[in-house]
Formats: sequence, C-alpha cells, structure tokens
Amino acid sequence: MQGDECKGHGFILRIVPAQEADVIVRILTTQGEKISGFAKAGLKSRKRFGGALEPLTQVDFRATKKDGQDLYYLQETQIRHEFKSIRLDFERLTAATYLSELSELGAQEGLESPEIYNLLGAGWKALDGGYPVAGVTRQFEIKLLSILGWLPGFLECARCQKSGVPLSLQSDLGLVVCSDCGASAIGVSVETQGILAKLLATSVLKNEISDEEAHQVQKITGPLFQSHLHGQKLKALQFLGSLRRFQK
Repeated sequence: MQGDECKGHGFILRIVPAQEADVIVRILTTQGEKISGFAKAGLKSRKRFGGALEPLTQVDFRATKKDGQDLYYLQETQIRHEFKSIRLDFERLTAATYLSELSELGAQEGLESPEIYNLLGAGWKALDGGYPVAGVTRQFEIKLLSILGWLPGFLECARCQKSGVPLSLQSDLGLVVCSDCGASAIGVSVETQGILAKLLATSVLKNEISDEEAHQVQKITGPLFQSHLHGQKLKALQFLGSLRRFQK
C-alpha cells in the first residue's frame, strides 16, 4: 500500500516528547491544516532536522504517512525563518506561545484554513517586530474568533437589531443584546464596539490600540474562548497574566 507525502513549509506549534530522543512535532501548514509528525531521534539528528525542531519556528518540511495511519513520519526539516527577537523577551515569548496554543486548538487535522496560518504568521511577526504585546494578543484573539465563527455580531442587538447603543455579551449563548432584550455583566459599550470593528478591519501588523483598549477587548474575548473551550485553561495565558501583574 502506498502512503501519502506532505511537504512544504509551516509553523512549528509544539514539540511533544515521545521516548528517549524521539518527539512528536505539531505543525501548522500553509493551508492552515494541523498535522502531527513523529521525528525519530528528533532531539539528536542534525543531519535530517538541521536544528530546526524548535517551537515558534517556520520550517520547510517533508513528512510521509502510511495508508490507514493518522501520524506522519517526519523525514526532514530546514529552518525557513526564526523569530529571534521573540526569544529575547520573556513576555513576548510567552505571548507567542499563547498564540500557538490558540492556533493549535483552532486548526484541525484534515481541514484546511489558510486564514489561521496567515494570522499566526502576522501575530508572531508583530511580536518579533516590537508591537505592543497586549494589543497584538487581543487583535489576534478577535480575528481568530471571527475565523472560527465564534465571534457574535457586536454592532447591533441580536434580537431586535437595535444599534448605536450599549450592549452586553451573553457568552454562553454567543449573543450580544441590548438592555431591552437581555442583560449580562459583560458590557459592550459603543466605544468597545468601535475598537472591535477597528481590530477586525486592520492588520495585526498595524496594531495601534492602547493597553486600556486592549483590556476592554479582553473582557469580550476571554469569556468567548472560555465558553467555546469549555473552560479549558491555557498555560501560556495564565502565565502571561501573572507576568503582567508582577510587572505592575
């Protein structure tokens, strides 16, 4: 039986230890598909992997898979781009890892979504280029929620279509409503509505929102991700929050 070959370039999201020097590599391909590749002696073989088995790295890769198997066998990789500045700043490194976690959760094996690949690349590039961490992170969240279909309409009430008024988010239902149609503790002011619209309409590489605006956005993105991820805690996000509190 013949197997499948997958090659091209992609982002390494995560390295999972297997046994001894073997690892499983999570890669986001240019098509936005998540694949898992078993790298035999991945921690030792510089001939086949060229020192390229590092998270937060863009690589050229070649992997094969036998018919009937889910796991690819990673044959070789070469570094295409390293985001070196990210690795020199602990907060940026943690934020980039968080973007990886979200992308891994959002991408699916066997399902293409090039928008996720492009978004992750822009997010890493923005962090690598010195853009504000909070602003980049919040814009990434909003855009990913939109790509995944998890972002409710936020410019008008989902029930009566009233617009131009303060609204509130019912995250468990995925609805934004006015005070006449419902209420929740998560307010979506007219100002916040404008910030969300701006973030969706602009590139992550043109991020200009302030820390206060980013805080407003987090009140929306946090509950939405918690709802869709069923309360799953992301380690990098928890650490990033602790780091920012310590910095204050």
